[in-house]
Amino acid sequence: MKPYENFAVAVTAQEVEAVTINADVESCGLHVSGGTSKNGISAIQALKVVHGMRDPADGLLRKTLTTVLGAWGSDPTSWDGMMLRAVAIVIHRNWDTIDLPSLSLTLKQEPVGVWKERSTVSKMGNTLARVRPECHRSAIGGRVPPQGGDGGRAVARGYRPGGGRSASRGPAGGA
Repeated sequence: MKPYENFAVAVTAQEVEAVTINADVESCGLHVSGGTSKNGISAIQALKVVHGMRDPADGLLRKTLTTVLGAWGSDPTSWDGMMLRAVAIVIHRNWDTIDLPSLSLTLKQEPVGVWKERSTVSKMGNTLARVRPECHRSAIGGRVPPQGGDGGRAVARGYRPGGGRSASRGPAGGA
């Protein structure tokens, strides 16, 4: 069976994880689907990963979905599994200080495809700090040093402000 079919069976069987995920998704005006659609999320594995990152009662999945909705609306490309996980990681790592509306505004400044090009799931938070330090600062409620989100260390490692690495530098950590 396909992931969506397995998920639908789990919801029908009243499996707690599936029912909770489904309720969280529906509470945001969305639905779990078997394909790409305006309000449908087919990235079922990503939903499960985000659901399991914190106690489900904390609402990380709902916060992630509403942040993505605030950033990119119901655009089907918004529901990419990598992006859902990346946004969830940013929220999870900054749980006590994050301002979700500011995070949505930061993400909204670029289409979802641009964020995907610049980032991998494990680097999303660092990418936000490098690319838009002034916005990231307000999103996580803290100060960003004047040279960028990390005091210029990312530039020293070869990162360009627009994302990616400069051609003259080697892998992360410098040449």
